[in-house]
Amino acid sequence: VLDDATREDKSRGFYALAEWRFTLGFAAFLRYGVANAAVNRASSNTAIGAVAHGLIPGRPDDELALGVSRQGNGENFRRAAEAEGGSVLKYEDAYELTYNAVLKNYLSVQPDLQYVVHPGGDPALGNAFVAAVRVTASFGN
Repeated sequence: VLDDATREDKSRGFYALAEWRFTLGFAAFLRYGVANAAVNRASSNTAIGAVAHGLIPGRPDDELALGVSRQGNGENFRRAAEAEGGSVLKYEDAYELTYNAVLKNYLSVQPDLQYVVHPGGDPALGNAFVAAVRVTASFGN
């Protein structure tokens, strides 16, 4: 049997997703995951959100989504930061709004807006506004 000082921790975790589909192209989801806090910065993540399909007439494949998530920073990660004179908060929260526009059956463009409270759990950082665009192109069959 190895003691804690010589034991090699493994990264492991659990992830679950529940989704509810309603009529009129509306769905909601709840996601939860945990990871080994001894070796991972993020020890947990909880997210909840909603997706609406086809809100614009003639665009049935487009999706509008809104989500909220909370990432838990692992205790070992927080302790390591404190040992180096820093500080890490227990959580980072994010709010996200995205729209996936399906332009062709092989091409979509998805602008994404996020507002992150306590990025990385660093109390010295201000909250962050993040904007991105994802382009998805399929080639072949």
